[in-house]
Amino acid sequence: MIAGSHRSGWPAQASAAVGRAGAVLGSRWRRIHAGRRITHAVPDVLEIAALALGSGFDLVGTLETVRECGPPPTTELIDRTVADLRAGASRRDALIALVDNSAGAFGPMVEVLLAAEREGAPVAMVLDRLAVEATARRRAIAEERARRTPVLLLAPLVLCSLPAVLLGTIVPLVVLTLGRSPL
Repeated sequence: MIAGSHRSGWPAQASAAVGRAGAVLGSRWRRIHAGRRITHAVPDVLEIAALALGSGFDLVGTLETVRECGPPPTTELIDRTVADLRAGASRRDALIALVDNSAGAFGPMVEVLLAAEREGAPVAMVLDRLAVEATARRRAIAEERARRTPVLLLAPLVLCSLPAVLLGTIVPLVVLTLGRSPL
């Protein structure tokens, strides 16, 4: 048998397994980071929605304003919601789909909008307060990540710096000492 002509051996299986694991991990990584980007954008969306509703826009106009002025990670989600509303879906169904598609990031905003629709309550001030709270949460998350950074950098720092320090200080001393000693 010619070498390399038999591709069903363990190297091919291992390569396929690594490829599948990489694809699964890559999709998981993209999903996690997409969720983080959306969660990070929520305070901005809430502020824009509060301004639009306070200016007299209806729900579709507010969502279009958010789509045009809002952060890019939310554009696709808002587009789907506007398309659902224009296609004749009920406000409740379209807004619940928005929450589902955003992994719950827009849950508080949708609850306020649905409550306002049921009870006729003013929305702009409540959304503005939600934006302030979401901004505080975003700041707390950023501060927590900033506090974790030195701990995460400790291992690479030690693994990269310690060998350099040893090679730069200890090895020359040992070589000089061994060079001067009589054997």
